Amino acid sequence: MAKVAADFAFVSALDTTLPLRRIGMGHCGSVWARPDATLRSDDVVLKREDGSPGRSLPNEHVVHLHLVKALRGLQPDLAPVNVPLCYGFLRASHVDVWASILPSLHPGYTPCNALFSERIPPMAKIVRQLLIDKYCPVGLQGAIAADANNDDCLVRPYLGRRRHQSSRPSRFGAFSLRNFPLHADQMEELGLDLCEYARPMAATLAAMHWCARLDAKDVEFVLASCRRPAADGATPTSDPTHMGSSMPFVAGQLGQHSMWILDFDCCRPITLDQDGVDQAVVAFFRNDPFYPLPGRPSNSGDESVWQVFRDHYLATSERLLANKKQDIQQLPARFIEQLAQREHDFRTSPMT
Repeated sequence: MAKVAADFAFVSALDTTLPLRRIGMGHCGSVWARPDATLRSDDVVLKREDGSPGRSLPNEHVVHLHLVKALRGLQPDLAPVNVPLCYGFLRASHVDVWASILPSLHPGYTPCNALFSERIPPMAKIVRQLLIDKYCPVGLQGAIAADANNDDCLVRPYLGRRRHQSSRPSRFGAFSLRNFPLHADQMEELGLDLCEYARPMAATLAAMHWCARLDAKDVEFVLASCRRPAADGATPTSDPTHMGSSMPFVAGQLGQHSMWILDFDCCRPITLDQDGVDQAVVAFFRNDPFYPLPGRPSNSGDESVWQVFRDHYLATSERLLANKKQDIQQLPARFIEQLAQREHDFRTSPMT
């Protein structure tokens, strides 16, 4: 039992002396954290593999560790987003460890695979209230603001999608600040420069492709509060599972915040050849609409955001592949060309 405790010391950081609160539920499973609203630099989340069949936390753990190992040591502008620290992995078979955790969950939960990682700090209360005031139906605003579930606010920056309906909040429908989708037109309403968000996305995608050699399928970018320093004032950059050092965004109405990336369970390796490019293109279009897209109406400004994304992706890729053979150095340009061609074919298809 002593060896079990030593091997799974990371579990103690979760503080299971109090009931844990479920702060999220995704395709892969439920996410749990301390109930205390006062976040600390060492806050941990428990992500359980109790969601859709076919999703794999063991793969996410392997990919997460591979990613940070591949990108460790890069200059900050080559890996310009925060990646949560990866603390450890717990299998369903580790019943002795689960025995100390299950009493802190809701009744009926059983052991399963689980990933322990750094908690992404949610958006500040003033930002949450701003989003409620601007985008929540008036009749729901009081209840939404009072619901503790909406304290867990992460914002999805959808550079590749604009709302088609009126910008006025609907009088009906559900509203949640968890994984709040912030479309391109809403970002502009809040005074956010879309190009400033396109650059770190582009650099991170290039690094995942050509340094980590991953297709980046179904990864998620979120805007959240900045990483908190440790109690002694140190930052976690020396941690061996740490990658990324997002510079905070300060312009616009969201105040100071950072970009984070998470959810790696669907990522798969790519080869440095045409097959790898094809795989990366498919993965690009199977993600949520985080990335800007080519061929949009020029009067909306979307084409200029795409051009910034494209140019930054290519420039970052050129630096990452500087020591590779010429045929490999040409792969990023093929990727961009195929994105543009596929989007053009989709928009000009008689079915669209």
